[in-house]
Amino acid sequence: MSRARVGTVLSVVVLVLGLGCATSLEHFHVYEVQKVDAPVAVALTDQFDPAAKDGKLETLTHFANPARKSHGGGQFGVNHPERHLTFYTLKQGQAEPRRTVRFRNQFGQHSVDVRDPSFLLVPTQKTSAGNVFPDSLDHYKCYEVTQVNVAPPPPVVTLGDQFGLRQNVQVGKPRFFCPPVKKEREGEPPHAIMNAVDHLAVYDLPPQAQTVTIETKDQFGGHTLDVLQSVLLIVPTVKEVVVAHQN
Repeated sequence: MSRARVGTVLSVVVLVLGLGCATSLEHFHVYEVQKVDAPVAVALTDQFDPAAKDGKLETLTHFANPARKSHGGGQFGVNHPERHLTFYTLKQGQAEPRRTVRFRNQFGQHSVDVRDPSFLLVPTQKTSAGNVFPDSLDHYKCYEVTQVNVAPPPPVVTLGDQFGLRQNVQVGKPRFFCPPVKKEREGEPPHAIMNAVDHLAVYDLPPQAQTVTIETKDQFGGHTLDVLQSVLLIVPTVKEVVVAHQN
């Protein structure tokens, strides 16, 4: 490796997790919702940096249902129907370095570059009859994918969730990579990482209209959400290698 190349690399983290992608997480079908202002200050710590970073959550923009997924002859069910996630836009004052992340999931092995975070994913209860809060679900800090270096051909999938069935959907490119994160908020006990192995990869879907109003509750309060359209797919993922760069 040249001296110039050595100088561009700050750190390398290699996780020896085997080449499988076993995970206890569900897939999630993500819907854009009518935006809800929800300003909250948080401190977040993930596996990319041992130091907590201050951030501000600004707006709730998306809601995610656990989903049944089939593609390529494989069927993936829902073990925890109570698990839901809400997406909050995240503004972080401290800049992040460019990182190259290699990860593997049911679609295959990927290499992507990520930079600044865009969202905090928050465990959420859909407060209809019989639903409980998903205490076993982590928070996730979602970094935007700025470049796809290597990725398998995107599959066609069928998704079924609590809003219905969406068949023969062409999955798009990876948009976000999301490690689990420790969340701290003034006046509250911290929410530690419970499962450090499972990560999330978030992919584009062709938008499809969906009209429903739901009631939700998370650690920031209760919300009435007007669902607008299906837009993203979350796939449980194992992180293999991370390289942080100076540029």
